Formats: sequence, C-alpha cells, structure tokens
Amino acid sequence: MNVANTEGDTAVTTPTTDEAFTLLDDVLRRRLLVSLLSESSVEPDELVPQADGEVPTRLHHVHLPKLDDAEVVDWDRHRGVVSRGEAFDAVEPMLTLLADNPSKLPPGWL
Repeated sequence: MNVANTEGDTAVTTPTTDEAFTLLDDVLRRRLLVSLLSESSVEPDELVPQADGEVPTRLHHVHLPKLDDAEVVDWDRHRGVVSRGEAFDAVEPMLTLLADNPSKLPPGWL
C-alpha cells in the first residue's frame, strides 16, 4: 500500500496496482465495487444471489473485510451498508473500464 498525503494531517493508504488487481480478482467484489460507481452506498446482500447461503458467508467473512481493510470501501457492519472508502479512487478507473465495456468481457465477469 502507498500512503498519500491529503489535506491536513490525514494520510490515505492507497493500494498499489498489483493490490488493486487483487482486490478486483473476484466477481463478488467487482459487482459490489461497480455498483458503487453509481450509488453512494449499497446493501451488499441485495447484490448477490443467496440460493445456497454460501455467497453471503463468503461476502461477509472474506470479501467485505478485504475491501474494508484496503480502505476501498467503508463497511458499516451493524447497518449492513457499504459505501466508498477513502481509497476508492485508486480502483475507480479500472471499475469504470469494466462497467463501460461489458460486451468486451468474458461471461460472468460482472
């Protein structure tokens, strides 16, 4: 992670390019992050299928903590709401490319 100085004494930790691609290497994380391009906050349970119960478990125990730790999202566990984190800007260009070009992506990428 890179530390970037912002206004005041606050520093934002941003993922490196390799770390950003790692954050985008799962379809659930991509769907969640792409949804934040157009929404200020989302309820992640509404974005993923829950047929077998496995997806919400992975979402809450693997994917959301990973994105939250990287500061790409801000996850309010009590309300079940996710919003853009301080480092969201680091992955936004890649997300925009994905969202703007769905016909050029293999099936299941978004």
